[in-house]
Amino acid sequence: GGQEEEEGVVGGDDDDDDDVEGGRGGGAVEMKATRMAAEDDDESSTTGKKEGHDDAKHLEAANAGGNLAEKLDKLAVDIGKAGLTVATIAFVIMILVFVSMPSKNLKGTPPLKIFSRILSAFLVAVTILVVAVPEGLPLAVALSLAITMGKLMKDNNRVKHMDACETMGSATTICSDKTGTLTQNKMTAMRVMFAEKTVQYDAEKNVDVATQLKEDPAIKAPLLEKLCQCANLNSAPTSKASLDANTKQWKYQGNATECALLKLSFLLGYDAVKMRAKKAFADPSGASKLDWGVKQFPFSSQRKKMSWVVPLPDGKGFRLFTKGAPTYVWNYAKDMIALDGEGIAPLEIASCEAAVEKFQKAAMRTLALAYRDFPSVPEEGWDAYLPGQDGVSDEMKIYAAECDTTLICIVGIEDPLRPTVTRAIEQCNSAGVDVRMCTGDALATAVAISTQCGILRPKDLVPDPDDATSDDKVPKPFFAMEGAEFDERVHVVDEGASKVMRRAYDADSGAVGEMLKFPFKRDGDGEKIIDQRAFDSIWPKLRVLARCQPEDKLTLVRGLRRSKVFEDSEYCDSLFKEHGIDIFPDFQVVAVTGDGTNDAPALKAANVGFAMGIVGTDIAKQACDIILLDDNFASTVAAVKWGRNVYDSISKFCQFQLTVNIAAICIAVIGSLLFGTSPLGAVQMLWVNVIMDSLASVALASEPPTEALLERAPYGKKRPMITRTMWYNMLGQATYQLIVTMFLLFSRPLVVQEFGVGRGQDTPHDRAGTTFIRIIFNLSRHADREQRHLVETGTDHFTIIFNTFVMMTVFNEFNSRKLQTVDRLKTTLREWNVFEGIERNPLFMGVVGSTFVLQYVLVEFTGLFFKVKPLSMRQWGLCVLFGVGSLPMQFIVNLVLVLTYVPESRDGSAAGVFVSAASSSSGKKTKEEKLANNKKGWATVVNEGKDDNKDDNNV
Repeated sequence: GGQEEEEGVVGGDDDDDDDVEGGRGGGAVEMKATRMAAEDDDESSTTGKKEGHDDAKHLEAANAGGNLAEKLDKLAVDIGKAGLTVATIAFVIMILVFVSMPSKNLKGTPPLKIFSRILSAFLVAVTILVVAVPEGLPLAVALSLAITMGKLMKDNNRVKHMDACETMGSATTICSDKTGTLTQNKMTAMRVMFAEKTVQYDAEKNVDVATQLKEDPAIKAPLLEKLCQCANLNSAPTSKASLDANTKQWKYQGNATECALLKLSFLLGYDAVKMRAKKAFADPSGASKLDWGVKQFPFSSQRKKMSWVVPLPDGKGFRLFTKGAPTYVWNYAKDMIALDGEGIAPLEIASCEAAVEKFQKAAMRTLALAYRDFPSVPEEGWDAYLPGQDGVSDEMKIYAAECDTTLICIVGIEDPLRPTVTRAIEQCNSAGVDVRMCTGDALATAVAISTQCGILRPKDLVPDPDDATSDDKVPKPFFAMEGAEFDERVHVVDEGASKVMRRAYDADSGAVGEMLKFPFKRDGDGEKIIDQRAFDSIWPKLRVLARCQPEDKLTLVRGLRRSKVFEDSEYCDSLFKEHGIDIFPDFQVVAVTGDGTNDAPALKAANVGFAMGIVGTDIAKQACDIILLDDNFASTVAAVKWGRNVYDSISKFCQFQLTVNIAAICIAVIGSLLFGTSPLGAVQMLWVNVIMDSLASVALASEPPTEALLERAPYGKKRPMITRTMWYNMLGQATYQLIVTMFLLFSRPLVVQEFGVGRGQDTPHDRAGTTFIRIIFNLSRHADREQRHLVETGTDHFTIIFNTFVMMTVFNEFNSRKLQTVDRLKTTLREWNVFEGIERNPLFMGVVGSTFVLQYVLVEFTGLFFKVKPLSMRQWGLCVLFGVGSLPMQFIVNLVLVLTYVPESRDGSAAGVFVSAASSSSGKKTKEEKLANNKKGWATVVNEGKDDNKDDNNV
C-alpha cells in the first residue's frame, strides 16, 4: 500500500500514548457539543445526497477565478473591450470632424476621396485596436511556464502539468509525509529492549548497537539468531540493505524500516541474502510459490503487523515470525524470551510501554518482534482466524497462528531529519504556508520529529497536564492527534444503523483502536460525510496527524479545500490572539505529498499533488502533478518560490505591456483626432508591438526568483491581476511617455533648435501654431493632408518621435523588473534599485541589447519601409536621454506611492493588522512576533497582494 502506509504497519508504534496525545484535551463533552451544534446548524449533514451536492458547490466556489489562466483571460477580455471602445470612439469622432467641416472643404470632393478618408479613419481605428489587444500574453505565459519547468527540473521537481507551476505559488497549506520527505529515509536501529536489558547507541564512544550486542556477555547467540531470523525472513524480498565497498555507505532498497533491521542483522553476522537462500528455510513440500517459507501473512494498515512461517531444521515443525506495532504484537503474546535465547521470561506490559514511550519521545519508530513454534501445520490451517471476531471485516481480523507468541525484543529505529528541512519549514512559515505532517508513526514519535523540524512551534506546546513534575511539553489540544481521533471528530456518525467493528476513538477514555461503534454516514458516492463545522474547529490548529491512513489524508485535503473559515472574522481573530495563527482570507490552496498507491486519491483531490520519485509507486506518479525526484521536502519550497515567480513574471509583463498600450493608444488617438492619422506609422506601431510582446515577454519571463518571494504571503484567488501598485507604475510611466511624445510633436521650434532637424521645411505646425487650441481651430484640409503625408513618407522630426518612444519603452523594461511593495520601499533602499540582480539574468541583458541593435538598424537602414530617416549621433543621444528619463520617473512614482498609499484592512481600518496588545507594546520583537508582522494585513494581500509586511510605523 505504499511507503507511508507501510510505516504504520511494519514500522508502526504503540497507539496507546496518552501522555503525549495532544488531541485528547477536547474531551467527550467538547466533541459532543460540537456534534450537536453542527447538527442543529446544518441539517444537510444528515442527508448524504444533499451533503455531496453542497460539497461539490464548495469545491466549485473554491476553484472559481483562482488560477492565473482565468485571471489572464478576464484581463485580455477587459483590455480588448477597452481597446474596441476607444477605437470606436476615435473612428466616430474622426468621421464627425470630417463631415462637419465647412462645406467649402468638401465641395467638389470626389466620392472616391471621401471613401478614402473614411477608410483611412477606419484603418486608424483598427491600428488602435491592434495596439490595445495584448497578443503577447499567451507567449509570455508559455515562456514563463516553460522556463520555470526547466528550472524546477534542476531543483528536482519534474512537472507533469504546466499549470501546477503557478498553482504551487498560491499554496497556503502543504500536507507532507514524514519518512523520506522530512527525514533522510536512512533508518538505523538505535535501541533494542530485551526481557531484562536495553541496549542503545553510545554517542560518547560512537559505539553502535550491533557492536554492543555482540560484546555483551549476557546476551547469548541463540537470542541474536532469533532476532536476525525474524528480521531477515519476515520481510519483503524487495527489501535489501548492502554496504558499498567503495564509499562505505549503506544502500537501502525497498522498505526503509525493514532495511534498518536487515542492516542490524548484517552487522551481527547474519547476511539476509544468504539466509533467505538456504534450503533449510524453503518449503519442504515445494508447493509454496514464496522465495522462502511456507506461508506469508501480509501486513495491512488495520492489522499493523506482518508474519511469515518458515520450516524448522530437521523437519521439527514450523516457526512463525511476526513484527509490527508493539501494541498489536504484545497484545497477542504470552511471554518473552530470556537473554540466553532458550529460556522464557514473563512479559511485563508496563515495562514494555515505558520503553516504547521513551523511544518515541526520542523521535524513534518502535517495532516489536516475536515468534511462535508449531510442531506441524495447524489442523484448521494457517489461514484460520482467531475465534470471536464476528462482524469484523477480513482486513481487521487476527489470524489464530499469530497469537500466543513469544516476544523477542522491541527495537527503536531512528530516521534523522534532512539537513535542509528545518530551513525549508522556516521559509514556509515566513511565506505564509502552513506545513502539516501526515505520518503513519505513533503520536509521540510524530510530535518529537515535528518539534525538531519546526512544524510544531514552541508556542504550540504546553506543560504536560498529566504530569506536573515533568519538564516535558505536549501539544495544545487539536495541534496533534491520531488519525482515528481525527476520523471520529470530523465525520458524521449514523446512530440509526447497527454498530460495526471499526477503527475508533473513545472521547471519554482517549483510547484508540478497533471498537464496536456506529458506522459513519456516507453520501451518494459512498464517501464519508464530513461535518464541515467540526472540521473547521480542528484544522486551523492541526499540525500533526499521526497514525494517518490514506483516507485520513484524503479527508484532510477535501475538508481544507471546502473550508470557509476565513469568512468568520471573529473566529479568525481569536485564533491569532490565542495561538498566533493567521487564517488566509480565501479558500485554502492545498499541496500534498504521497508515495503509495492508496495516496492517489489525495494527490488527485489536492490543488497540487507531489509524488515521490524514488520510493513512489507508479500509480502515485500517474496521479500527481509534480514528481519530487529527490523525495526532499525542500524541493516543494523551491516549487513554491518558482510558482510565485511565474505569477510575478506575468505581472511584470502585464505592467510593461499595458504601459506601452496606454501611451501608444493615447498618442494614436490624439494624432488621429488632430491630423487624421497617428504620429506613429502603422509599421512603426507593429514594431512597437514586437518590442512589447515578443522581446519583452522573453526578457521579463526569464527573471529568476529571489528569496524575497518567500517573505510575503500567498496571493489570494480574489487578488486582481492588476494591483493598485501596478496602476501607479503604469499610469506614471505612460504619463511620462505621453508628455515627452506630445512635447516633441507640438514643440517643433524647440526640436529644430535642439535636434537640428527640419530647418527650412514648411510644415502644418508652422502654419497651424504650436498649441492644441490653435491646431484644432486652424486645422485645414491641406494641413491635415500634409501631416499625413509627412508621417507616411518619413521625416527627421517624426523619426525622432518614433525613436524616442521606443527608447522610453526599452528603458521602462528595467523599471518593470520590479513589483515594488510599499513596506519594502519604506524599509530598504534595494527596492528602489531597478538594476538589483540584473547580473543574474543575462538573457534580459541580451534581449535589451538586441532591441537596441535592431532599433539602430531599423532607423539607419530601412528608410521608406519603416517611414524613417537616418539620425545623427547627437540626435541619437538626445533620444536615449529621453529614454533614460524613465528611470528617475520611476523614482518619482515610487515616492508618490509611498506618500499617498493607504492599505485597507479586513475590518476597514487604515492598516490591516491583527496584533495582540502584548506584541504591540513590546519594544523588542521576538522571532515569532516578527513572523506575525510578516503575515499581517491579509486583506491587503487579497486586494493588493504586495503589502503584507507592514511595520509598526505604518500601523
